[in-house]
Amino acid sequence: TGGSLTATGAGATFTANGTTNVADANLTASGGASLTLPGLTSYTETASTIFEATGVNSTLNLSALTSLGSMTNYWLVEDVAGGTVNLSGLATVNEPNAGVQFTADGSGSQLNLSALTSFTSDPPSSRFTDTNSATIMAPLLTAFNGVYITLDGSGTVATSQWASLTGGSLTVTGGSY
Repeated sequence: TGGSLTATGAGATFTANGTTNVADANLTASGGASLTLPGLTSYTETASTIFEATGVNSTLNLSALTSLGSMTNYWLVEDVAGGTVNLSGLATVNEPNAGVQFTADGSGSQLNLSALTSFTSDPPSSRFTDTNSATIMAPLLTAFNGVYITLDGSGTVATSQWASLTGGSLTVTGGSY
């Protein structure tokens, strides 16, 4: 609870096997490190927190995370400069009282949200951003509520299944979707 868990440096690896409880904590992999929490199935926050993978071969693997508890502040999920964040088990984000931001930025950056079907969050602080040749894997995502979406045309994200955008915005600054 609280604080941070960080793996940094090429070849650095930290895996917490077994049941894992995390709340109000920052999780970071940087400089080619890997941080894996295969037993983390739920997460909650009351203070601003960040899950981040920064740098080529940096991996934050939270693929077992399936639910979010009540959030009241900001939760930022970022993969930048070639990092990878795996949240492939998360099916919905329904946090109307919190700002949730998903950001993929930079060549080689990958954000795996492959089970996500809907994203509801507090406007105007909620974001879904794919820029500078990054990839967001979210093929089941159909509905946004209170989310500001930014696409610069250089990244990869499936949009053909998007069906609704309520109380947010969509900004496309390049490319064809």
